Amino acid sequence: MHSTAYLPTLLLGDTTHPEFRGVVSLLRGTIAHQRLLEAVNVREGQALFPPGRELPDLVVVCQTWSDQFSAAEVHTLLAWLPLARLICCYGPWCDSDGRTRDIWPLAVRVPASDAEPVVANALRELQGARPSEGGRSGGTQGSPLPGRLPLTASRNEVYEDRHVQPITTSLRGLRIAVSSADRAWRQMMQRLVQGQQGTVIDGSTPGRLPGGDQPQVLLWDADPICPERREDLARWRRAYPGLRVMAFVGFPRVDQVEELQRWGATRVCSKLSPLAELVAAVADLARRG
Repeated sequence: MHSTAYLPTLLLGDTTHPEFRGVVSLLRGTIAHQRLLEAVNVREGQALFPPGRELPDLVVVCQTWSDQFSAAEVHTLLAWLPLARLICCYGPWCDSDGRTRDIWPLAVRVPASDAEPVVANALRELQGARPSEGGRSGGTQGSPLPGRLPLTASRNEVYEDRHVQPITTSLRGLRIAVSSADRAWRQMMQRLVQGQQGTVIDGSTPGRLPGGDQPQVLLWDADPICPERREDLARWRRAYPGLRVMAFVGFPRVDQVEELQRWGATRVCSKLSPLAELVAAVADLARRG
């Protein structure tokens, strides 16, 4: 099996921005120093791979603003490494690019807030997919690597690939409250908990439940982030001091995550996260304490 530590990897962009901290730490902590090369742009990245050097199998791009990389640069990158796994992690200033620009294929774009597990999954899939060092010629890529959507994938295909996953985690024996002013979201999360054999606790009256019926985890809708929501979370915390809180926001930015953690949230998740990942995270949060 080919070790992930020796996977040739290229990291592009400005890696100093806090929203990319998780992805950058993951790559630097997983890939051997001499196998992970970093550059600000595509031209500098190409210069790191002179003729005869093994080309990267994984390219991770940290995109901070919408036009940081031009269409010409992206076309150059795709033509240079047509068989590599490409992941473009985009920050909050690029949220609308999927509607207003077509520089990056939809199949490679991932919000920075969701990028760490996507990159980790790519590393797992690529591990062992490459032949041994002796069986691979330098400077070439032999065949497409597994697990990659075609660059022409539609929005629906991208959604199904990332979000339509079987839920294999059980919430049996766990008491979970759901608090949100959004009735549709609240009912969806309650049905999700019940569907995985969890017990839904009434989330409307914190502090009025006997000990054996008190929730272990609160699924708490943080939107809109404002003083009123902060006080609502404080009421839950006062009622149940040992409560683990999973806060949900639409598009979590680093500053929002840090603020919600100061308020008392144990973990902050995107409302757009795949349901299978959310259920696994809830189970982990409940059983950790």
